[in-house]
Amino acid sequence: MVALLIVTAACSGDSPEATQPPLAEVSSSITTASPTTAAATTTTAALTAGVRIGTEVKTALGNTVTVYSFDPAVSTRLTASAGRTFTAIDVGGCVVGSSAPADGPGPAFFQLVMPDDTRASPASPVKEPALRVTRLAPGECIRGWVTFESPAGVRPVAVVFNASTLIRWTL
Repeated sequence: MVALLIVTAACSGDSPEATQPPLAEVSSSITTASPTTAAATTTTAALTAGVRIGTEVKTALGNTVTVYSFDPAVSTRLTASAGRTFTAIDVGGCVVGSSAPADGPGPAFFQLVMPDDTRASPASPVKEPALRVTRLAPGECIRGWVTFESPAGVRPVAVVFNASTLIRWTL
């Protein structure tokens, strides 16, 4: 089995209007989805309250997306903006609900939710391998990191994915 290195929650028609951060050279691998190795899958019915990190969620288009982990302090030579720190989420997705290749969403579909309900949007990639928008064939999966500049000293309470389905993972 090929290791998953880059992530996108592949959902046909779920491409952001905003431009993506600049792409850096990174090796990537695409794997074939396997129903026997998938994490517990949650349907869209109970997503507004939040699901646990590591839970695979089926989107309205039948594809899947998972937030695997949160890194509260990304180590890097770069300096975050004043009063901010680099954080990241490890995410993955599979195209399973389409009969044609589909562009998976990029980092713009993810946000961190702070305790006061403010949101942090993705920053330029710092943690690698970074999430990249990738065209996936049905049955293919991809995985990677989305970097954020979060307020220093504040731990996010959730991760939100907003594309064909609004999904909230509780941190």
